[in-house]
Amino acid sequence: MNLEQQRAVAIAQARRKRAEAERSVAVVPPEDRRDSRGVPGGPDMAATRPADSPIGEQALDASADVLGAPIDAVNSVLGAIGLPVSETPVGGSDFIGSILHGISGARENRQLGDTPGIQPGGAPLGQRVYSSFLNTDGARDQYLTNEYGPENEGWYPLADRFGNPTERRVVRSEDGTERLFNPPGIDMGDVAGMAGGVPDLVGAIMGSAASVPAYALGPGAGIPASAALSAGGAQLVGETVGRAFPENREAEPSITSDVLPRAAGEAGMDALLSAIFGGAGRLTNAVVNKARAPFAKSSSDPIATEFRQASDRLNDQGYNISPLPSEEGAGGFIPRVEGFLEKLPGSSEKMRQYREQGDQAIARFQQDIAGDANPNQIGRETVGELSTQRKDLVIDREQALTRADDMVDQNQTTLTSRQGPQMSAEGAGRETRAGLERARQEFRDQAKELYDRARTAPGGRDPIVNVLPVREQVQRIREALPPTAKGSPSARFTPQGLSRFLLGVDDIAETITIDQARQMRSLVTDAIDDKSLLPGVPERYLSQLNTAISRSIDDSVSRAGTPELRAALSVANRFYAQNIDRFSRKGVAETYRDPIQAGYVEDNRLVDRLLSGRGNPGVIRETRDLMGSDSAEWAATRRNAVEQILDTGRDQTRYGRKVVNVDGLIERLNRLDDEAVTELFGVADASQLRNLAVDISNRSKYLDASALSQNGTPNILNQLRAAAVADDQIAREYRDGAIAPFLRGEDGAAAKLQPEELVPWLYRRAAPNEAQKVMSKLPAPMKAQVEKGIVADIVENAISRGGGDMSSVRRLITGEANPADSQGIAELLGAGRDAASRQQSERISALVSPENQQALRDLALITARRQERDATTSAVGGLAAGAAITGMLSSPGTAIKGAILSRGLAELITMPGVRRWLSNTRQHQMSAKGQARLAALSPQVLGLSAAALAENSDLQAATEWVNEGLSQIDQAGRRAIRPPEGAESWEEFFDQKP
Repeated sequence: MNLEQQRAVAIAQARRKRAEAERSVAVVPPEDRRDSRGVPGGPDMAATRPADSPIGEQALDASADVLGAPIDAVNSVLGAIGLPVSETPVGGSDFIGSILHGISGARENRQLGDTPGIQPGGAPLGQRVYSSFLNTDGARDQYLTNEYGPENEGWYPLADRFGNPTERRVVRSEDGTERLFNPPGIDMGDVAGMAGGVPDLVGAIMGSAASVPAYALGPGAGIPASAALSAGGAQLVGETVGRAFPENREAEPSITSDVLPRAAGEAGMDALLSAIFGGAGRLTNAVVNKARAPFAKSSSDPIATEFRQASDRLNDQGYNISPLPSEEGAGGFIPRVEGFLEKLPGSSEKMRQYREQGDQAIARFQQDIAGDANPNQIGRETVGELSTQRKDLVIDREQALTRADDMVDQNQTTLTSRQGPQMSAEGAGRETRAGLERARQEFRDQAKELYDRARTAPGGRDPIVNVLPVREQVQRIREALPPTAKGSPSARFTPQGLSRFLLGVDDIAETITIDQARQMRSLVTDAIDDKSLLPGVPERYLSQLNTAISRSIDDSVSRAGTPELRAALSVANRFYAQNIDRFSRKGVAETYRDPIQAGYVEDNRLVDRLLSGRGNPGVIRETRDLMGSDSAEWAATRRNAVEQILDTGRDQTRYGRKVVNVDGLIERLNRLDDEAVTELFGVADASQLRNLAVDISNRSKYLDASALSQNGTPNILNQLRAAAVADDQIAREYRDGAIAPFLRGEDGAAAKLQPEELVPWLYRRAAPNEAQKVMSKLPAPMKAQVEKGIVADIVENAISRGGGDMSSVRRLITGEANPADSQGIAELLGAGRDAASRQQSERISALVSPENQQALRDLALITARRQERDATTSAVGGLAAGAAITGMLSSPGTAIKGAILSRGLAELITMPGVRRWLSNTRQHQMSAKGQARLAALSPQVLGLSAAALAENSDLQAATEWVNEGLSQIDQAGRRAIRPPEGAESWEEFFDQKP
C-alpha cells in the first residue's frame, strides 16, 4: 500500500470514528444531518432530540441572549414591517453566542472528549510557545515530526466530518494516547502562543515611533509613513528572530527565494491594513467626536464651563435652576431654537414654567445665602463683644498690677515691721540721741567706777602721774605759735584761753595724783565738746593736750607702788583708751552738742544724717554698737532709716494708684554702699531691701520686658509680665488697632464710628490684615454671624442695584427678592487684576469662607448668564416665531400639528440628558503618537482577532461545508464518481480497515 493509500485509509478511519461518536452522543446539529446517500437534510433522517447542554454552556447562552436582546428586538421589528433582515444579525444573541462558545471551546471539547482515541487537553505550553515562532505550516509540521515522529505515526491532520484534512494536528504520545496539539477554544496555550507575535509587535512599535516626525507634515504624510515603517519593522524584527529556529530554515532554506517573497507579501498586506485603518480611525474619531460633543467649542468657554459646575453644585444642594442648553454652552442654532420655542403656542407655556421653576430656585438660593441676617444688629453685637473683650483685658491688667502692688506692700511691711516700731523722723532722732547719751553716760560711769577702784587701792592717792609729757606738748604748742622778735610766742597771735591754759600747765607740780590727772583730762575733754570753756583754743591743740594727759596717766602704771594699784589702774586706763574715741569721732560727737552750740544736729535730721553720703559704714556701725544692736533706740533708728529709703520710691499719681519713683529710690540706695546697708539692717534684711528695691523698679518698668531685672521676686515678676501682656494686647488690638474707632476710649471718650458701620466697613474699606485681626478676635458663633451679615449685605446691595423702581416697591411691599446684580457682586468679590481689585479680593478672603465665596460667585455667574441668554433668545426668535405662528394659524390642523411638534421639541430640549449631550465637551484627540500607534497595531490586532475567530466552532463548520466538495475532486481536478481502490460504494470504502 503506497503513501497515498495509507493516507486515504487514515482519513477514512478517522471519519468512521467521528461518525460512531456522533451516533453514540445522539446530538446532531441540523446542518450536519445527512441521509443514507450523504445528502444533507435528507427525508429519511429521523429527527433527534438534542441532549441537554452543560450548565456552563447554558450560562453562555443566557449571557448571549441578554447581550444580544436589543439587536434581536430591532431585527424582529424590522422583519415584522417587511424590511430585509438577517437570520443571524451582527451583535445579536446568535452572533454573540457563537463568539462566546468559540472562545470557550466548550462544545468542540465536549465532542472531542466523546470521540474515541482523542484525549482532552493540548500540547505542553513550551511546545505551543515554540511553534508560535514558526512562520509557515511546513515549518510547524516539521517541528511536529521532530518532536513526535513522522506524519501518520507521531502525528496526523485531523479530518473534518467529511474527511477533509483540517489545520488541527493530532499528536501521539509515547504511551499511545492521542490529543490535539491546539485544542478548540482559547486556552492558556493560545495565550502563551501569542509570544510568537512579540517580535513583530516590537518591530511595528519601533517603526511607528520612527514615523512620528512625519505627522508634522500632516496626516496625509504621517499615516503612509507609519504604515510602511511599522510593516517593515515588524517583518525585519520578526524574520530576524524567526531565522534563529531550525524548522524555519529547513522549510525556507533560501532567503531571497523563499523568505523575501513571503515577507514582502505579508509586509504589503500589513501596510495596506495599516493605511486603511489609520485613515479610517482618524475619520471615525472625528465623526464620533462630532456626534458625542456637537458644540464642544462653545461649551468649552470658561464661562460655560463654570456655569455648568455652578449648576451642578446648586443642584446637589437642592436648587434645580432649570438651565437651558444655551446657558450651558450649546451654540449654533440652539439659542435660536430656544427663543423660537418660547414664543410658539405649543411650547411657550412649557418654556415659561421651566424658566419660572429655575427663577424660583435661584430666588430660594439667594434668600438662603443671605438669610434673615441684620447687618446693623450684627455690627452692634460685634462691637459690644469687642468692648467686653477689651474690658476683660483691662480688668486682667489691673488685677495683675494690684496683686503685684499688694505683694510689694506686703514685703515692705514685713521688712519695716521687723526693724522696730513706726515713728516720725523727729521721734526716731530723739531716740537716737537718747541712746547715744545713754551710751556715753554708761561709759563715764564705768570709767569712774574703775578709777575709783584704783584710787581706793593701796597707794591710789599718791602723786604718781608725771606731767612731763604734758609740758613737752605745751612746749611744742608754743613753738608752733608765731614768735616775737625775742623768740617767745606772740601774745597777739595766741588766744587768751590758750595762753591761760598753757600758763596753768606751767604752774602744775611735777607729779600729781590720778584724780588730779583725770580732772585735768576732763577739763580738756569738756573744752573740746564745749568751745565756750576755752574760747579761741583750736580743737587740735586740745586734742593733743588730751592725748598727752592720757599718756601721762597710762605711764603712771609703772610707778604704782602696789600690785593692786598697778592692776586696777591698768584696767581703768585700758577701758578708757578703748572707748573714749568712740564718742569723739565725727558723726557721733555732734550728737552730744547742745542746741546753742555750733554744729548742733536737729532730732529730725539725725537718722537722715546717718544715711547721707557714701562711705559711712563705720559711723553706722559705731552708732549701733554704742546704743546696742538690740536696743529700742537702735530699732527706732533702723525703722526710720528704712522708711526714709522706701518713701523715696513711692509716689501718688492722678489715678490714685501707688506707683514707684524709681529715680529717687535708686538715688537714695546709691548713696549707701552694700557695707553701710548691711551694717544698718543686717545681712538678711539688707538682702530683702535690695530685692524690694528691684521689685519696685520692675513695677515701674513692667511694660519694657528688656528692662525687667530677674533678681526680683518670681511671683511679682509673673504678675508684672501678665499685666504687660494684657496691656500690649490692649494696645495692639484695641487702642491702636483697626477696631479702635468703633470703641469708646479707655478714658470714656466717644467712639469715632457707629457700630452699624462695622459690617460695610469690614468688606469695603478695611485693609485685609485689619479685617483678619477683627475676625480673629471673635468667637466662632459671632464670627459666623458677621460673615452671614457680610454676605447678606452684599446680596441686598446687589438686589437694590439690580431692580428698577417698580421692583424696589415690590421688594418693599412683599419682601420678594429681585434678581441680584451680578456686576455688583463681581466687583465686591474683587473682579479684575488691578491693585484695588486685588485688595478687595484679599479683604473678602479674610472675611468670607470659601463656601460662601463660591456661593456668591455662583449667584453672580448664574444671574449674569441667564440675563445674557434672555437678551439673546428674545432678539433671535422674534421674527421667526411670528412667521411660524402665522403659518400655524392658517388652519386648525396645522395649528394642532405645530403645537404638538413645538411641545415635543420643548420637552426634548429641557431634558437633562439632551442638555448634557448638547453641552458636552469631552472629545478624544488623536496625537501623532496615537495615530502612529493605531496604524502600527492594527495588523497585529487583526491577526489576533483572526486567530480567536479561528477557534469559533460555527466558523469551522462553515469551512467544512465549503470544503465538502473538495473530498470528491481527484488530483486531476475531475469529480470522483466511484470510490477509490475498486470499492463498491463510498460506504464500503469508509468501512475498510487499514
